[in-house]
Amino acid sequence: FISFILGLFLLFVITGYMVLAQDIWTALVAIGGRLQTPPNEHLVLVVIVVLIAPFLVQRTLHALRYNCYIGFSSVSILCIALVHHAWMGSPSTILWWSTDFEDVLIAFPIITLSFLSIFNVLPIQNALVKPTRPRMLIAIDGAMLSCFLLTLIFGMAGYIYAAELTD
Repeated sequence: FISFILGLFLLFVITGYMVLAQDIWTALVAIGGRLQTPPNEHLVLVVIVVLIAPFLVQRTLHALRYNCYIGFSSVSILCIALVHHAWMGSPSTILWWSTDFEDVLIAFPIITLSFLSIFNVLPIQNALVKPTRPRMLIAIDGAMLSCFLLTLIFGMAGYIYAAELTD
C-alpha cells in the first residue's frame, strides 16, 4: 500500500515538474529565439526529457542533483517573472493585515503546507563530508533561510501582482 501511495505521489510530482518545465522553457525559447510564433510545447518537453533522461538512469541518486539544478533554475525564472510583473503592474490597495478571522482560517492551510517540506532539511547533514556541528548548522540554516526567502518573494510578488483578485 505504501509503495502504491509513493508511486502515485511520484507520478503527480513528475507531472507537475513536466508542466512547469514545459511552460517556462517554451516561453524562454520563444523569447530567446525571438520567434514570431511560439514553439511547439510538446517538442520543447521532448527536448527537456531527452536532456534529463541520462541522469535518470544512473546507478546512484547523486546524478539527480542536475535535475535539481534544472528545477531550481525553472522556479527562479518563474519567481523573477512574477516579481517583474508585480513591479511593472499598476499600484493597487494592498491589505497588509486582516481584521477578519475567516481570512486567517483560509490562509492556514497555506502556512501548514509550507512546513511539510521540513523533512527534506534533515538529510542535509548526511550529504556533508566530515560533518561538524557548526557546518551542519550553517547548511540547515542556509537551507531554511533560502526556502523562507523564496516563499516570501513568491507570496509577496504574487499578492502585489494580483491584489484585486484575491480575497
